Amino acid sequence: NIVQGCPGSGKSSMLLDIIARASKGRMMPDGSRLDKPITSIYQCLEAGKASVTKQMLLNSGADLDAVSFIEGADLTINDTRIQRAVRETSAKILVIDPIQNYLRGNMSSAQRLRMELAPICSFAAETDCAVILVGHFTKKRSAKALYRGMGSVDLSAIVRSMIHVFKVNDHSSLRYIRQIKCNDAMQGEDFAYEIVGLGDVKWIGPCDPEE
Repeated sequence: NIVQGCPGSGKSSMLLDIIARASKGRMMPDGSRLDKPITSIYQCLEAGKASVTKQMLLNSGADLDAVSFIEGADLTINDTRIQRAVRETSAKILVIDPIQNYLRGNMSSAQRLRMELAPICSFAAETDCAVILVGHFTKKRSAKALYRGMGSVDLSAIVRSMIHVFKVNDHSSLRYIRQIKCNDAMQGEDFAYEIVGLGDVKWIGPCDPEE
């Protein structure tokens, strides 16, 4: 899975709210319920992000015992430390934020991208863990939504689900998500949420951003 958007669009807030809900088995934004609480790993190497992420999880009411972060330098998407953590915690959600920080090669190389993502795809299937990659849009707007993200266009072919996150406008706290691709289920409708505070997300529900 990949979640893409411009920097500051609210990708992390949305994902951390879902992780917080999962950590306690709470109701999901679409009204569905989990059978039981599940554990997650939220991996982010951006400077200062770990402490901010922890505070966001606290503000969202997460069970911090159910969310992990692997410390260490030079982590890659297929690092054995990440794989070991998934197995040891029985994590069912693994977030890699952002994807380019965890790749050794050039994201623009289709061959290299496929080589790096093939093992994590197999690992996800083997462990029944949902791997969610976080990516940014390119500055150049593509005519096709599938190709708006950074890196090779092959990325859109590799992932099973692609979600884009948008601001309603530059001055609004409202956001909406749009599923661009979904191979394994019916494509979801546009869904709106509001960022009320740090780690405080209010889900609004299905929406029509054009209205």
